[in-house]
Amino acid sequence: MSIAKETRFQIRRLLLAAKIAKKWTDDSLQLPLVEAHKNLYEIIHIAFWRKFRRFPNLIRPADYNDRIQWLKLFYQHPDIPRCSDKIEVRGYVAERVGGSLLTKLYATFDSAIQFDWVDLPESFVVKTNHDSGSVFLIKEKSRANLSEIKNCLRKALAKSHGYSNGEWGYLSIKPRVLVEEYIGTPTGKRPSDFKFHCVDGRVRWLQYIYDRGLQTKEIICDEFGCPIADLLLHEKFLPGIHFSKPSRWNDLIAISEALAEGWKYVRVDLYCEGDRIIFGEMTFHPMAGLYEGKGQIELGRLMDFDLADHIPPNFCKR
Repeated sequence: MSIAKETRFQIRRLLLAAKIAKKWTDDSLQLPLVEAHKNLYEIIHIAFWRKFRRFPNLIRPADYNDRIQWLKLFYQHPDIPRCSDKIEVRGYVAERVGGSLLTKLYATFDSAIQFDWVDLPESFVVKTNHDSGSVFLIKEKSRANLSEIKNCLRKALAKSHGYSNGEWGYLSIKPRVLVEEYIGTPTGKRPSDFKFHCVDGRVRWLQYIYDRGLQTKEIICDEFGCPIADLLLHEKFLPGIHFSKPSRWNDLIAISEALAEGWKYVRVDLYCEGDRIIFGEMTFHPMAGLYEGKGQIELGRLMDFDLADHIPPNFCKR
């Protein structure tokens, strides 16, 4: 980078820092901000500015993304790290709804070096427990590249996840590898995702995602399973054209709400293959609240939790 470019970059950083400092002062007059919030507050505002060229409205958060930023700061529930950990959350699920929804867990490893598939079945899934996207779907072990997978796992385990976007809940998770059951489908495609967005323990909408790996499609449905026209949450997904409630729809709702009970907001991910319902994960700050899809305002209205009820900061500092 040339000296002139470096100078312009530094000037922009200083100007952004000044804007954030001014907003902190203004927000502190109306929000329960304390010094312990400050580092996380700055990180959230930098990430939001880089994505949208605006700051989140925390005083009167109207859209979905703004409300997720509010939750990061003012709803630091001590159980969020446990339920964000793909290994530890299994205990939470078993406590709430029983273990029948859980995939078979074949093994866990503390490092990529330890990972070995000699005793594993032909098909399985390998993932890390602390991040998003480090997932390997192994349909045929004999055709997979073990050394390549181990190298990717090593890199994933070495990285902290989420804090650059303010997702503090991942910081205290010890990075590990888990190997679990491969979920097959009659068509051979990846199973469709039923992502139930729950507010105050009640399902408010469904984000249904299908045809992953091809041209991924998304449909937003209300709590009754009726598609809501012209709404998308994920800007990279295509609008879906068809949704039929599965035969176990009522069970999907009941399970989601049992897992979401006591939470101000959480997304509960489930699969439904035939008559079998399978737990996926729980997510508290989906996409770090940095979505660009249509429908942010309408979905924000559905997140009508009480802004006066907050939890003091517990995990703001690194």
